[in-house]
Amino acid sequence: MKRGRRIDTPGESLQGVAVVDIEPAPESDSEPATDDGTAPERLVERWAEAAVSHATVRTINDPAGLLATVAGIDGAWGFGQSEDEALEDLRSVLVDWASLKLEDGDDDIPAMEGVHLVTAL
Repeated sequence: MKRGRRIDTPGESLQGVAVVDIEPAPESDSEPATDDGTAPERLVERWAEAAVSHATVRTINDPAGLLATVAGIDGAWGFGQSEDEALEDLRSVLVDWASLKLEDGDDDIPAMEGVHLVTAL
């Protein structure tokens, strides 16, 4: 049975979406902006990793076993049989969630550990 928990993104990449890291990143993580859209995608992934570090994992009455969520991020959650599996699923969902919000021009993505995702007009 397929769950309706994922946010599916269109087959488009994040090209054309400006993602801004307002606070300076550690030098080891800083990457030059490129025209192929990879820098924005990496910032979204970094944001998702930071968000997952604030996740809560709990047991639910469901065959999936565990549910992982982040307070303040509604509509995105991950499932898994183990904590690691639930957190990895959540990370994947958060990348899709943030990417969709950016593509839609939404400005309500919460900052996570200094990573702010915003669209530039």
